[in-house]
Amino acid sequence: TTPPVITACPTGADLGCNPAVLPDCASVTAQVVASDNCGGPVSLSCGFQDSQAGCTNVRTFTIRASDNCGNTNPTPCVVVYRWRVDLAPPVLSGVPADANYQCLAQVPAPPTVTGSDACDGAVAVSFSALTNGSVCAGLTIVRSWWAADACGNTVTNRQTITVRDTTPPVITACPTGADLGCNPAVLPDC
Repeated sequence: TTPPVITACPTGADLGCNPAVLPDCASVTAQVVASDNCGGPVSLSCGFQDSQAGCTNVRTFTIRASDNCGNTNPTPCVVVYRWRVDLAPPVLSGVPADANYQCLAQVPAPPTVTGSDACDGAVAVSFSALTNGSVCAGLTIVRSWWAADACGNTVTNRQTITVRDTTPPVITACPTGADLGCNPAVLPDC
C-alpha cells in the first residue's frame, strides 16, 4: 500500500532566448529517479502544460510515479522550464532624415534617439559619428544610432549629412569712389 518515492527530480531551467529544442516528457522523465519499497518496477507518467506571458513561455511538467500494485506517489515531480521567443529587433525613434547644408555651422547637434523593444520595453541607444572630406570639396557626416535587446536582436539607423559650400561670397559693402581733386598727395591703393 506504500506508493513509490521520487528520489531525484530535475530542477528545470531558463532556456534563454529562442531555443532550438524544447524539453519533452522523454527528456525530462529520463532525469527522474524513483524507487518502490517492495523493490518492484516503477512506472513514470508525464504530462506538461504550456503558458505564455508576453514574450516569456513556460512549460510545466508533472511526473508521477506508480508501482505494480497501482500505488501512485501523491507528491509529483514538478519541473518548470522558461524561455523567451523574441526574433524582432528594437525600434528606434527620432532618427532624422538625411540632410544637406552649405556651412558646417548650420549642422544641428545630434538629437536624442530612443529605442523600444516589444519584449524589453525601453532599450539603451548608442551613438557614433564619422566625418570625412572638407566643406569645399564636400564634407560627409554619417551619424549612426544602434540598440540591442536582451535576446541579441540589433537595429542600426543612420543619417547622412552632406556639407558643401557652393554659394559664392557676397560683397555687402562697396565704396562708391570719389573725385580726388587736383594733384592729390596720396592715391588710394588696395
